[in-house]
Amino acid sequence: MAKISNLYRYPIKGLSPEPLTKMAVSHGQGLPFDRAFALALGTTRFDPEAPEPLDKGYFLMLRKNEKLAALATRLVPETGRLTIRHRGELVLEAAAEKLGIDIPDSEIEVLIREQAEAFDEDPEDQLLRLRESGRFESLREDLRLRKALDTVTSEVKRIPRELAAAREALWTPDKEKPDTEAKLWTPGS
Repeated sequence: MAKISNLYRYPIKGLSPEPLTKMAVSHGQGLPFDRAFALALGTTRFDPEAPEPLDKGYFLMLRKNEKLAALATRLVPETGRLTIRHRGELVLEAAAEKLGIDIPDSEIEVLIREQAEAFDEDPEDQLLRLRESGRFESLREDLRLRKALDTVTSEVKRIPRELAAAREALWTPDKEKPDTEAKLWTPGS
């Protein structure tokens, strides 16, 4: 009889796995939320209006970027919240802190009022319910982290596709590594 001794999910394709103690699976389906995200290279062209599957070479991966092993990912399927930690510290939280990003009440209130009116709901009632439930502060943190991500990504400098291809073509010692893990022969193995 087969026994599962370790269970892992990869929330972000090509990064380190997230250890799990349990996972619900369905016949004929892949693992839920496994490889739900990927980090595309800056030269990757992707049309969100007409998404198509892309080869793994278009994405960051441990095999070519060993420093990514320092990142630990965790996905909470119930909330859709994905966290990325580096040396135990939440990456976007550290960025938001360093950038001094703070979301005032007024910014949250404007957003809630706009959304409530778009759905013909009472904005003041929505604000009261959010505050009473504690979701007002959760929304503040989500907006803070989104602003940190927007700020960080806006500062990324794209390089021309030709330069990226030229960099990829350069010889480096890691390109001589075999695609499969080497196995050491020992007596009795």
